[in-house]
Amino acid sequence: MPIALVSAGWLTDHITVIVVAVGVAIAVVKRDTLLAIIALQAGDSLRHWAAGVIRSRKALAKVASRTDDEHVRMIAVQKLQAQGVPDSLAMWVDEKATRNIGDQGLLAKIALAGWDESVRLAAVDNLTDQDALAELWTGGGFSVARCEHFFGLGDRALMRITDQHKLFKLALEMPLTAYNYEEKRDRFERVVARLTDQALLGRIALEKEGGSDVVLKNLSDQSVLGKLACQSEKPYVRCLATQKVGDQALLATLAIQDGDCEVRCTAVGALTDESALARVAVDGRHQDACIAAAGKLTDQALMAKVVSEAPDALVRALALESLSDEGVLRGQANSVSPLIRTVVQARLGDPEQQLNLGNTYAEGRVLPRDERRARTWYERSAAGGNVRAMNNLGGMYMRHLEYGRALEWFLEAAKQGSAAAQANIGVMYYLGKGVPKDMAKAIEFCQKAAAQGNGPAQFHLGMMFRDGNGVRSDRAMAEKWFMEASRQGIEEATKALRRL
Repeated sequence: MPIALVSAGWLTDHITVIVVAVGVAIAVVKRDTLLAIIALQAGDSLRHWAAGVIRSRKALAKVASRTDDEHVRMIAVQKLQAQGVPDSLAMWVDEKATRNIGDQGLLAKIALAGWDESVRLAAVDNLTDQDALAELWTGGGFSVARCEHFFGLGDRALMRITDQHKLFKLALEMPLTAYNYEEKRDRFERVVARLTDQALLGRIALEKEGGSDVVLKNLSDQSVLGKLACQSEKPYVRCLATQKVGDQALLATLAIQDGDCEVRCTAVGALTDESALARVAVDGRHQDACIAAAGKLTDQALMAKVVSEAPDALVRALALESLSDEGVLRGQANSVSPLIRTVVQARLGDPEQQLNLGNTYAEGRVLPRDERRARTWYERSAAGGNVRAMNNLGGMYMRHLEYGRALEWFLEAAKQGSAAAQANIGVMYYLGKGVPKDMAKAIEFCQKAAAQGNGPAQFHLGMMFRDGNGVRSDRAMAEKWFMEASRQGIEEATKALRRL
């Protein structure tokens, strides 16, 4: 018994010493750090007491972010808020603790104010509040550059926004002004890509100034596209929508009624139904749409209908061009329209009228310019022996740098005495275009053409005599040929004469 009493006294004394020592340590050496350890690791009553007496913001934040005790966390957070610095918690919170936080407002603050990337990203990943995520995407009160590029949170937040109306509002309010346009457009595209609600996408295309091409890429709903094609006040939006419309009746209506030429022609381009094309062709309100529609027709019965019903002679001519019914063709042979008479005679095999029709397409006179059709009619005319058509074909191939085929047609025309073809061959040899440069042949062909009064050939002969290319330099001969070419209206020859 005495030994037990002695031991108890000894223990009491030592506990007293330990308590005093701890008290001194708390008072002198990092008081709040020790209290934070107690608040995190001690039993319930001590944890609550320690949390209640901590004064340091950093220690309070550490406790609030790491404790598993909701009461302790509440004490620490309330003390931080009482100090007027609720954002302080975000400065020291760690990733693990962040993933356990349910307070959406607090998570948003951590995402913006935390200085550790893993903590910020963890906060965003834990956020479900759509307004908070939208604020992070737009910058959260900071510059967009700071939020997205320095913090790297913009896209992360955007990917967690699922509310379609929130995305719609973001897209609608995003400015697409000239300053930093490419960056703004890129951000707009990312928001639109998240939108799946077709009606909301349609509203953006209708209401927003700019960015409609981005929106239309994501639109597939035919009713929404039809509404845009009919109702948008912006022609380019109607055009973009029309390109994706599949309803043939609606396309025909747009081709007939829209007030913008580009929209009408876009509608015709999207039309595949022959009956709808014929309906447009015979309507007569807008010549551009009627011509485009008639040019696409392949159905012979509908072509005949256009020939008999279309009020526009150009439209009837286009239909006649592809019509195989010879009876209908001959029935139009005495038409009051010179163009229709030309088309009919060309279709019936007249090489001269085939050449004229080719020229009409090549020059864009009366009919819309169409090089493919022009070449077709030149080839038919050339097959009938027309040397001018042969020369024109050579010229077309020259413009497309197909020198071999050009030379073939020029030579064929030159054999039949075409001065224009002879001149073209001479120039090819003079310049070395498609053939080895050969001044002897250049002079030979140019002299043949010049003798027939061809102005370009006379001008090039003058150049050769002036410069001594392939011949002895002869000022008198140069002056003679420049003068002859000048009389033919060759302006370069007139200028060369003045400089001679």
